[in-house]
Amino acid sequence: MKLRTPNPGRARLLPGRSSRSSYAPAGVQHGGCDAPSQDVDAAPRRADGDGESLATRRRVHSSATGRRSHGFSMIEIAIALAVIAFALVAIIGVLPIGLNVQRDNRAETIINQDAAYWMEAIRGGSQGLEDLTNYVDSIEMRYADNTTTNFENHFLNPNAAYKFRTGYEIIGLLSTPTTASLLVPSPSTNIAIVRAISGAATEKAATAAQWSGQELAFRYRLTTRITRVDPTVTQDFSTAVGSAASEPLDTTLYHIQLQFNWPVFGNNKTGTRQKTYNSMASRYLTTNITSSPWFYHLTP
Repeated sequence: MKLRTPNPGRARLLPGRSSRSSYAPAGVQHGGCDAPSQDVDAAPRRADGDGESLATRRRVHSSATGRRSHGFSMIEIAIALAVIAFALVAIIGVLPIGLNVQRDNRAETIINQDAAYWMEAIRGGSQGLEDLTNYVDSIEMRYADNTTTNFENHFLNPNAAYKFRTGYEIIGLLSTPTTASLLVPSPSTNIAIVRAISGAATEKAATAAQWSGQELAFRYRLTTRITRVDPTVTQDFSTAVGSAASEPLDTTLYHIQLQFNWPVFGNNKTGTRQKTYNSMASRYLTTNITSSPWFYHLTP
């Protein structure tokens, strides 16, 4: 008589045993042999490829999950802080360099834009730039005999002995030639202290009067040199490179040089940055000989 296994899922073959050692109740014989008794509630065992039983794996998993977790040690924290501090020192050291480069690039951009503005204003003898009084603080005239005359902005210093009130007068003073002639009895090099015409709107003033934050605005020193080209010592292109006959040069050719020094500090001392622009213009030099000082303009 063949008995039916009560729970086939729990009665599994173990490695090394034959099919005859399957589960059977105590005292029941198979083929005349007493079958060994097994505990029905015993934990099932399964052999994996590495020979580890399922029960063993469960015990290892239980001990691993029940183990208490540990944090970082003081040595590990100290090493991490040392690495962070080293990185911060390197970043802080590079940060001022980046800020200085950004400041220099901004200042040079302003100088380039203002240089184009001043060059066109002087070349064309502009007479309607009345807003220049909002940006020019003073103009110093340095003559050939080493004497100087300082012209102040009328809206900033109404009590000055020499002053300018309009953009016409500013261009007239900055266009004074450096070469003497019958029309220019007192040639001079002209130096102006200027607040940036281009740039941030917070550094601009609606009027030429004193305003809060004026000293914080970006300022530069503009030096103008207007030199008439002497035709007696200058060769034309055809004579210089070939054997053609010399062509007389006109006396209306002028060399315009603008030199910028920045920044300008509170005591009108300038920094170390400098840039020079040059241009040529064929213009007629006009002046008002009926009043003093004389204002010169280059007109087409």
